Amino acid sequence: MASVGDLLRVVASLALDVGVTFQNVYYLSIIGPADPDTEEVLDDMGEYLEDIYSEINARIPSSIEYVEYEVTDVTVDVSLGTRDWPVLTAGTAGTDFTPAQVAGLVLARTNTPGHHGRKYFPPFHETSLDYGEFVSGAVVDLAEAGEAAFGSFSSTNGFTYMPCVLDRETGTRRSAVEVGATSIPGTQRRRRRGVGI
Repeated sequence: MASVGDLLRVVASLALDVGVTFQNVYYLSIIGPADPDTEEVLDDMGEYLEDIYSEINARIPSSIEYVEYEVTDVTVDVSLGTRDWPVLTAGTAGTDFTPAQVAGLVLARTNTPGHHGRKYFPPFHETSLDYGEFVSGAVVDLAEAGEAAFGSFSSTNGFTYMPCVLDRETGTRRSAVEVGATSIPGTQRRRRRGVGI
């Protein structure tokens, strides 16, 4: 059972049908109003992820599948479990996608200079790019996904969570004060499972 004030790490896994795995890591503090049990946390984090990826799912190619997500209570260093995504199973944008290293990038700025969060999302369908930049609709979708990722989240179970930017050296949790996306794609090297670092 998790407790109010605990820090959760949520690892969302998606996969391209050629063996490339995409993972996004999210950190959230449990705000309350009470201590959620393990099943409630797992349900809530599935709902949280669906809120994020529903904003961009129409731009994710159908060859990218939503595999699973894992939740860890970092405060007590305990895995709470792994679950399949509640509703999302695959992207809905057809099969033609941008190169695997081209990613939608969301930036979350904090009040501390030099400390900000980044989320690199999986490749989008090729129609989301025009002359090397994301079209305006894709930028809006990315920004909305970013707001869902870094804004306060209240679950249907009645619990509130606050996503944060975690300083892994000091353990300091910082809230995002500004979240945005740009038309310039980010680049993130993708590796096959078991290859590379």
